[in-house]
Parts: sequence; C-alpha cells; structure tokens
Amino acid sequence: MDKSELIKRLEELGVGLERFTVQLTDYVHTWSEAYDLIVSAIAPNLGGVAVYHIGSTAIPGSIAKPIIDIGIAYNDNLTLKQNILALESLGFTCKGEQGVEGRCFFTYYSDNERFDYIHVHAYKKGDSKLRRHIQFRDAHIQNRELLIEYNALKQGLVANGVSRQDYPEAKAAYIQRILSLTS
Repeated sequence: MDKSELIKRLEELGVGLERFTVQLTDYVHTWSEAYDLIVSAIAPNLGGVAVYHIGSTAIPGSIAKPIIDIGIAYNDNLTLKQNILALESLGFTCKGEQGVEGRCFFTYYSDNERFDYIHVHAYKKGDSKLRRHIQFRDAHIQNRELLIEYNALKQGLVANGVSRQDYPEAKAAYIQRILSLTS
C-alpha cells in the first residue's frame, strides 16, 4: 500500500489532524482498525521489534486528537538504525528524540505536510518510558472514573486555547499522578 492509499484509508477511519492545531474527537471504534492497518503496512518492513497501540486513540471511550500513537520496542541500536531507514522509506519523518531522552520519534504527514496521521515512539526494549505509556493506557481502560477525569482535563485545555506545542506539558502533572498511583 503506498502512502496516498494509506492516508486515504486512515482518513476514512477518522484519523488525521491539521498540524499545529489541537482538536479533540470523541472515541471512534475505527481507530483500532486504523492501528491494525498501520501495523500491517509497516510490520513487514520492520525487524526485531514489538509494536503497541498507545495514546488516547488506544483507550475506548477516550476523546483524543485523531492521530494514532504507536510504541515500538527495538532490540539494539543496529535494529533501530535499520528500522529508521525502513520507516523513512515508507514515508515517515524521523524527528530524533524530540525532548524525550532515549526515544526516537517519527511522524507521518500528508505529502504537503499539512496533516498529521501517525506518531511512532521507538524505545529500546525494557525502557521504562514505553512501559509507562502502556501502564497509563491500561489504567484508563480499566478505570472509567480515571477516563472521565482525563477526558475532562483535555476538554478544559482545549476550551482554554492551549497550543499544540503546550498540550503535552499541560497534561504532564495528571499523567505523573496516574503513573504514581498505578506503579
């Protein structure tokens, strides 16, 4: 599947957000299908990795920016280098750590780079940051009250006009609190 076909299909599944904007969408059951589609498109090109659906689109009932977040755990630096080349050949843009030590971050933009569809967060196997993504996701899947609280936080941030750049930091205290409760 080429890039334009994948983007068309992702848009049909409710995925895609104009860059530099924060827009939340009610949970769409097709996000899990979008994740599966992405994995089927990239997995044959990757080696030595485990792949996870992370972020709010992985949490049924969550409101979210309609961008699929994927966590990848790689074995070693050689595996990472090979997978960087593989993802770039599929149309992903490698952004380096992007302020998170030990992470290799990728984005999947439209050809004109106006829309954003996929974020890949690659970590070495065993990295606690990837485990925390999964722990945070699972806490919200298992606890409806936490999910309601998290949705309200995100809605409040958008209502107050938080920028896309500041959005992750604005959620940081909440995320840290949940991780400390579930450790």
